[in-house]
Amino acid sequence: LAAVILAAGVFGCGSREPSGQASTQESPAQTEESHAERCRYDLQVDVHAITPEEVEQEYLKLTLHEEATFYNPEDTEWDRLCLRDYAQMHLEECRQMEPEISSDADTVYSGIIDSRDGSSPALTRDEDSSVIWLDLETPLQPGEQMTLALDYSFPVTNMSFGTRISYSFSDSFNKNPVYGLGNFYPILAGRIDGEWDTSPDIPGGECFYSPCADYHAVVRVPQGWQVIGSGEEKQTGTEGDTDIWEVDAENVRDMALAAAAELQMSEKETAGVTVRSWYYANHETEGQVMQEAAANAVEAYSAFYGEFPYDSLDCVETGLFPGGMEYPQLVFIGEDLLEYYSMEEQLMEKEPTSLEICTAHEVGHNWFYGVVGNDEYNDAWIDEGFASFSEQIYIKYICEKGFVNYDFSWKEQKDRLRNNLVFMGWDGQIDLPAGEFQDYVTSVYTGANYYLISLQEAIGEDTFREMVRKFYKDFSFREATTEDFIEIARPYVEGNQQAEALCAKYLSRWTE
Repeated sequence: LAAVILAAGVFGCGSREPSGQASTQESPAQTEESHAERCRYDLQVDVHAITPEEVEQEYLKLTLHEEATFYNPEDTEWDRLCLRDYAQMHLEECRQMEPEISSDADTVYSGIIDSRDGSSPALTRDEDSSVIWLDLETPLQPGEQMTLALDYSFPVTNMSFGTRISYSFSDSFNKNPVYGLGNFYPILAGRIDGEWDTSPDIPGGECFYSPCADYHAVVRVPQGWQVIGSGEEKQTGTEGDTDIWEVDAENVRDMALAAAAELQMSEKETAGVTVRSWYYANHETEGQVMQEAAANAVEAYSAFYGEFPYDSLDCVETGLFPGGMEYPQLVFIGEDLLEYYSMEEQLMEKEPTSLEICTAHEVGHNWFYGVVGNDEYNDAWIDEGFASFSEQIYIKYICEKGFVNYDFSWKEQKDRLRNNLVFMGWDGQIDLPAGEFQDYVTSVYTGANYYLISLQEAIGEDTFREMVRKFYKDFSFREATTEDFIEIARPYVEGNQQAEALCAKYLSRWTE
């Protein structure tokens, strides 16, 4: 079954490599051939200052122009395309809290053009309004390339919702807005077993499936604003009272943007990576803590998993609630974590605070989700489990460096997780589709973390680290499945009864 699934997995932006073929992880750009196979997204985004009237509303609207270039890597033609509209998905999550949000907030498409014949594909939405269908007048033939152009408007909610596409203010007078824009543009859906991926949203989780692509964004903001994005950003011009920024990113799974009227910045070089922290002026101490946590995490994960293949990583304080959210080379950290840092630091005494652990978790996603991708609906445990396991790597690192007065113990970490699982009444499997979990969060965060720590204990830390480094290297810039992990893990586990029993218990696909 594993071989069939692996051979059949194909994406609209290029073919998936067969299982067992290692990635060279040369650089994010990789070879010219792989570059040609990737999707390219060209985005033009207009970000405006927020008016007093908009502050009183539950959302405001921003606009963008998008051109997506891709080809058909399969041996059958495509007569329709599927887009995933994650901004609409975020809006539906807000409606669960505030059902009165009107249909005026919905995303709007216009000016859709197929570059090959100049036609305008007809658009329909599924019952799941994040699934968009475009009927092509001219089917896309195997090996053929096309560019899809469209204009799009999307809602940005205020900080009371704190979704992945939201805004807040870095001052108490509502004069200095901070936009956090994640998953704010339509993307071509992935292809699984020759079908478009239409996985549903999971409350409290994700169903994103983004093969690596190349991005170029032109961002127009009020004069004097700062733009921070996945990749490398620079100001390239000014038109009247508008500054123009450009952001470029190669071989990344998503592009996220932050735009702000006023943020403070701290940076540090570590493990060949420039780590920057962006924060409100009244959170200078907390912003420094966020920067140090991110830098320590980069150092720790580079040593444990393998090097981070990009030159920079930014952590930005936003109105996101609760916690944080990961994007390639960019992490959003919710302002509440910085707001309560001082109080929590006094209560925690020796142990790291939620601000530090959340930062470490989201930075960990840049290795698992960012570099090693996965289907976050069918294999959610891979990125969330490894990001949660990364928290322990971070804690161990700062303890060994003497940054905290705390004696690290893998056994203590494992016991804490086990006690949590017992309290939650959980003793299940971690590799089910997200919609089949009775408790998604406990399963893919705590349960998967417990499995990985237990497996490390069973086969030994050095052997486990060797196994995980191979997994990271072989699937860099690719999408890994549970079957792929099993294929990597089996040689390290076979003959070890304790390890085999763990894998059979927590991975439903281990014995298939």
